[in-house]
Amino acid sequence: MLGSGALLSSIWALSFLSSSSFFFEIAAATPSFLPQGFLFDWNPPGTTVPIPVTQQCETLHITWTRGSAAAGPNPTSPYFLQIFTSTFIVPITVPAGDGTSFDFQVPWIPGTQYQICMWDSKGVSGGCQGIYTVIPNITATAQNPASCKNVTYPTSAMNVNAAVINGAFSEYGWIPECTDIQVQAINGTPPYTLTVAPTLHPPLNITSNSNDPMNWTVSLSHGFPFFISVTDSQGNGWAQGPLHSGEGVDTSCLDLNHRDGSVQTSTCRRAAYFQAVAFGWCSRSL
Repeated sequence: MLGSGALLSSIWALSFLSSSSFFFEIAAATPSFLPQGFLFDWNPPGTTVPIPVTQQCETLHITWTRGSAAAGPNPTSPYFLQIFTSTFIVPITVPAGDGTSFDFQVPWIPGTQYQICMWDSKGVSGGCQGIYTVIPNITATAQNPASCKNVTYPTSAMNVNAAVINGAFSEYGWIPECTDIQVQAINGTPPYTLTVAPTLHPPLNITSNSNDPMNWTVSLSHGFPFFISVTDSQGNGWAQGPLHSGEGVDTSCLDLNHRDGSVQTSTCRRAAYFQAVAFGWCSRSL
C-alpha cells in the first residue's frame, strides 16, 4: 500500500448508480478543454510508436516537463496522477511528489484498461495519456505470481445518477456525438465538478453549486474514447469508462466557431480536491 502520509491518497469514493429515467431538459454545455501546462509520458528514450500494453506489476518511469508545446499556466509542485480504470468506478489519485519523475507499479489484474492523467498542486492539467491494457507478467508463474505495491482505494461512497438521450447509461457505452450526458449527484457536498477526460487530450471541468443535473454535450468526434467523473468539495467521487463518442446525426457541436461556452469551468475546484482547500486559494464562490 502507499504510505499513509501520502496527501489525499484515498480521497475518491466508490459508488455506482445509473439511470435513464431522470433526463431533464436543461441547457447543455460544450465548454473549452483546459489549457495544458506540462507534458508527461513513460516512453523509454528512442520510442517511436508506444505500444499500449503494460505487464501486471510493471514499473512505469513517468517523467514530465514544461515543454514548448504546453501553452497553459506554469505548473507548481507537488504533482498527482489521476487514474481511471475499467474495473473500478472511481478515479484513483496517487501523489507523485515534488520532482519531475515518479515510478508507478501497475497493480491491476490482466485485462484492465486504464488511463493516466496528471495535475499539479493548483489544478493545472498535464493532460491525459492513451488507454493502456494490462497483460500478464511474463515472469509470473503459478508458484510465483506477480506481486507489487497496491494503491489505496476510497472507503466512502458517492451516488450519482447518469443518463443519456438514447437510453440507459452504460459504463462502457457509446454516446452519439453532439448528444448529451447528464449526471446528478445524489449525495456529497457541493460544489460538484463533472470532469470529462478524453484520451491523449487535456480534460474539461463543469462545476455546479447545487445538486441540479449537469449536462455535457459530447463534443468529440465519432470513436473518440473518454472517461467521466463527478466529484464533490470533499473529494468524494464517481467515475465511468472507457466511454466512446458514437456516430451522431447532428455534428454541429464539433464546429468550434459555434460552441456555447457559457457554462463555467473550474481549474480552482480541481485544485481544491488536491489541497483540501487548505491554502485558501479556492475559497471563493464560482
